[in-house]
Amino acid sequence: VEPGVQSRLPDSSSQLPATADGADVATAPAVNIAIASDEEAPFGLLGVVNSTLVHCATPAALRFHLIVPNARRAPLRSQLERLWPRLHVRTYSLDGGGVRA
Repeated sequence: VEPGVQSRLPDSSSQLPATADGADVATAPAVNIAIASDEEAPFGLLGVVNSTLVHCATPAALRFHLIVPNARRAPLRSQLERLWPRLHVRTYSLDGGGVRA
């Protein structure tokens, strides 16, 4: 981050805001987002999640469904939980037999 420029990354230590105007998330319908990736490095996925959280009016209403290679499921979930502890995310494996929950 350049000097004098604040990062747009949501603060991972605080709860995601319910809505941009502070309204209760219970009134906001859930928004399900499915992303599939076969990349070893999760940089693209992390960028999409971050950008979506930053630019969404109701980030607490977001539900991410990530389809990744089986070997990436646990490390990716761990990484996401460290960055955004209150993120609603579910990972699925992408293998030869199809998608597995």
